[in-house]
Amino acid sequence: MNIKKGVKLLAVAKKGEIVLKPVTKDCFHEMAGILPTKGRLTRQLLIEREKDKLKEEQK
Repeated sequence: MNIKKGVKLLAVAKKGEIVLKPVTKDCFHEMAGILPTKGRLTRQLLIEREKDKLKEEQK
């Protein structure tokens, strides 16, 4: 399992079981997008990009 003392673990429920996984960069990639945001984050990103575009045009 290659889990050493001091390594942070992530507990994930899958098919009625609890699976312990070491926290790695791969864990973050796997977890990305699992929580619904109802488009709020995308909408905020587009607003920020539009603001940046306007700032660049004013220069």
